[in-house]
Amino acid sequence: MISGIYKIIFPSGNFYIGSAVHFKRRWNHHLCNLKLGRHHNKPLQNAFNKYGEIGLKFEILLVCEKKDLIFYEQRAIDILKPEYNVCKTAGVGNFGNIGSASMREKLRLANLGKKASVEAKAKMRAAKLGKKISHSSWLKLKETMNSPAVRLKMATRSEPVQCVETGQIFKSGKAAGDWCIKQGLTTNKEPRNIINKAAKNKKVAYGYRWIKMEHYKVP
Repeated sequence: MISGIYKIIFPSGNFYIGSAVHFKRRWNHHLCNLKLGRHHNKPLQNAFNKYGEIGLKFEILLVCEKKDLIFYEQRAIDILKPEYNVCKTAGVGNFGNIGSASMREKLRLANLGKKASVEAKAKMRAAKLGKKISHSSWLKLKETMNSPAVRLKMATRSEPVQCVETGQIFKSGKAAGDWCIKQGLTTNKEPRNIINKAAKNKKVAYGYRWIKMEHYKVP
């Protein structure tokens, strides 16, 4: 299973950036919802309605470990400034789940004044050009990016869970449950306990596998 950061590009040149645990499954999920006209991202859906599937491109920006997805997605959003990303903060959740004001403020403060390092820019550029980065460069990059400030930013999130099949990350079991209700997967008014239990045991709930994002916690 290959995880990393991707870009969806339209004929206009405008694009969307996201992260995926599994590239192919994530792309199929996007495409399915776009064709059905129910994609959570309205600008993306409007662009698809205008241009259709012809000329639509799915491009891999970089490959990374699952635990690093949110960090690299945020760096890509900050550097490349995608037109179709409604929420400019990675990992706060999808389908309108933008988090509390306090959490957004903590994320803003954690990123305040930060600039992407030369290593990060080189990694994105090399991935885009299809070049491979040496193992030593990967290790150096991870060491550089794994700063206390970044780990603190990850720790501010409250019990996030991830849907394995779609790659979506929700800020809590409740947010994931709300999404399941919106998708018509359940009529249960309080599905959070079922999802949290499934995430803890890496089981299936409402047709999807769920896992806890434990790497967000500062050890």
